[in-house]
Parts: sequence; C-alpha cells; structure tokens
Amino acid sequence: MIPSLCIAHKPPLLSAKLYDAIIDTPPREDYQTHVSVVAHPSIALLVPDGPVNICGYRKIMVRKSVCVDSHRTINVGQARGIGREQTEPMPGHEFLICMHNFVKLGGKGDIKVQWGMAHHMVDFIDAFNLAQEMGILSLQERVALEREPALVEGGCSMGVFPGRLIKDIFAKTIPFYREFAKRHQGRFKNYDPVQRRCIAFLAERLETHFILKEIRARYGGEIPPDIVGCLTAVSDGPWAAGTMP
Repeated sequence: MIPSLCIAHKPPLLSAKLYDAIIDTPPREDYQTHVSVVAHPSIALLVPDGPVNICGYRKIMVRKSVCVDSHRTINVGQARGIGREQTEPMPGHEFLICMHNFVKLGGKGDIKVQWGMAHHMVDFIDAFNLAQEMGILSLQERVALEREPALVEGGCSMGVFPGRLIKDIFAKTIPFYREFAKRHQGRFKNYDPVQRRCIAFLAERLETHFILKEIRARYGGEIPPDIVGCLTAVSDGPWAAGTMP
C-alpha cells in the first residue's frame, strides 16, 4: 500500500481509509492567490522517493478499471465503497493521472489557445516569460508546452506520482510561484474569485510539462492507458453518480 496525502481546506468528504495524513490548508491571507499550491512545500517534505498518492478533500484518482470515464461524481455513501487498492497504480507503474485533452473534449487547439478562451492571457504570457527568465523552461520547451493538446489535471496536486519526481518538480516550481505572486498579485488579486486562482491554473500547466517529460522518457514517448485514471469527486449534495458538475 502506497502512502496517501490529502490536501484539505475543509473536512474531507473522502473516506478516511483512503488517506494516511491530511495537509491542512485553511483559508488565510494569501489563500486566494496560492490556492492548491499552498500545500506544495509540505508535500515536498513529506513524500517518500517511491510512489505517493495526492488527493483532495473531495477528489481522488481511481483506476479506469473502476470507472471507464475520465471524470465522475459520486455521493459520500458510494465513496465508502472505494477500496484503497482502486486508488493505486496498476502493477509495474508509479503513475495514476487524469489527462484532460482539449481537442478530444470538444475544445480547440492546445494549452495556449485554451488558456486564452478561459483565462486572462496576460497571466499566461507573464508566467511563461518568467519561467524562461528563471531557467525553468527553455524556449523550445516553452513552445512545446504551449502547443501541448492536453494537460495532467491538477498537476502534482492530484493523482499518483513518484515522490522523487514531485520533489524535483517542486524544487523548480515553488520559487516560481512565489516570484510570480510577488510580481503580479497586485493585478490578479482584483480578479473575480475564479480567475484569482491563476497560480493554481498555471501550476497545472507548468507541472504538466515535467510530468509528461518523465512519462514519455520512461515509456518511449507514449502515455500508456494503464496509467490514466478517472478523477472522482465526492459530493454531499443531491448529485447523482455521473459526470462531475
């Protein structure tokens, strides 16, 4: 059984048997600008070198053999029926991720195009310029990531990854998130509550680069179907099992 860490700013709706420890991220002064990445320093300290499961207070990745879709919503009672083994990678693998493909899901183009449709482009441009400035991405890597047709949903904050990879990624990205906030939070703190979370949205994309780079190196450029899971959300509302709202 691999260790599992739950990132939670609310009491978890997940069954307690699905995680070993809670990384508590209660709202605080910088919460709205750092939401989802506030837990990264703690994760970096706690993860082992081997595979580790990172879940949220109501979201967790499960094997596709359990759920054939890429997303689903279940209620609290149904969540109790999820076994720990169903949230772990298939034998021989260290990954269990959700791939969000913009083209296959009816979207247009790539990560850059999708960002422009959903968020403020100035943040994307400033972030990628900063990533180059800090030596996190080369120009070639930046262009490749901008043209990527899919992202790893949640980045390193959702799914199963080798702990040593998470630590390596966070060593690069945590200073980036802090510097981006330092330079630009005066602008994005005035956005609406969704767009104010631009660092979280940027984290998904930047961390996607490093995750896919490692996966493609391991598997000869391919993303094996065995490591692609279903992102499962638990609702305490009237939602029926099915697609996430």
